[in-house]
Amino acid sequence: MARIERIRNKIQLAKENIQEFEFHFNLVVQQVAALHDELTILENQIDETNNVLRQWTTTD
Repeated sequence: MARIERIRNKIQLAKENIQEFEFHFNLVVQQVAALHDELTILENQIDETNNVLRQWTTTD
């Protein structure tokens, strides 16, 4: 019976570890999504800046 209890404890610990991993993994996914959004904004700003610079150089 003690062996069964040890196995149950290990299973419970494994479940808790999986839940903690899922929690941290989801945080990382959210952070990556936020970084992707920020990079998209920066990319758009760079494109806008390049367009303005192109206009300046072609009108002179």
